[in-house]
Amino acid sequence: MALRPKVLAFLRRRCRDEHQAEDLTQETLLRAARQGAHFHRIERPLSWALQVAANVHLDHARKDSWQHLSPPDHPAFLLIPGTEVVPGEVSEPDLYRVDGEEVEGEDLSLAVREVWPQLLERDRVVLSAFYAEGGCTASAAAACGVHRDLVKVRLFRARRRLHAAIVEHLGSRALAR
Repeated sequence: MALRPKVLAFLRRRCRDEHQAEDLTQETLLRAARQGAHFHRIERPLSWALQVAANVHLDHARKDSWQHLSPPDHPAFLLIPGTEVVPGEVSEPDLYRVDGEEVEGEDLSLAVREVWPQLLERDRVVLSAFYAEGGCTASAAAACGVHRDLVKVRLFRARRRLHAAIVEHLGSRALAR
């Protein structure tokens, strides 16, 4: 039984927009897939999948409620210490973890710029289209000329290849030092 169309229809009735419904459908199916070993024991798979979808939607709604922003003139902002660099003081480096190693932000940005031309054209297209539009799968699908259901797969693979290229590049730079 193909659950995706029914789960998507279920979530479309509960979501604000189609993109959100599709993202939640993807999350629902991922959660359901994690239970794949037990799937054969489920007597009513559609009911079970819709309950998973309802839980995913509830989790998303809770997350949204936590992320309401205060207006910028709220008095609480005056209590938050600034993080700006004080002129004359040495700032702490902007560090990121890449495969367990700490990498400075400048080095990581440089690595991305240097490996970018080496990526497959389709990886550059999907990554550029998706992130230029703030995470919109519709624009990435249009740029790639594929159905929206395939964009997340392409993004996943493109991110993995970009990550591998960055790790390789950083490793070769460390060996050269």
